[in-house]
Amino acid sequence: MKTPSIVKVVIASILIAAGMIWSIMFPKTREILRPDFVASVAVGIGLVVPGVLILFLKRARVLPIVLSILLLWSLLMNVFFVCWVRQFVEVFHEEVRSNSISQTDSRTP
Repeated sequence: MKTPSIVKVVIASILIAAGMIWSIMFPKTREILRPDFVASVAVGIGLVVPGVLILFLKRARVLPIVLSILLLWSLLMNVFFVCWVRQFVEVFHEEVRSNSISQTDSRTP
């Protein structure tokens, strides 16, 4: 059985450690779908999962690993953008509602 190269283990360990440190140190909010919380979780997952893939996949070629990591990051960024759009829509609806209320109040004698 061939042991993994030291470079592979070091890179995987650095990615996992960076993901754990990011997940612990970045401030979290109570609302789960806020874009800053989603971005924080996405960065943590985006660092830990590639480290685990690199560490535990045996005899994997470089191209499938790189493509898997890029697919993961693409998925995480799409989730982040969906949360950003959701936040924008909520703010937009709040502005429209407050403007309609203020126009209704200004019309009453």
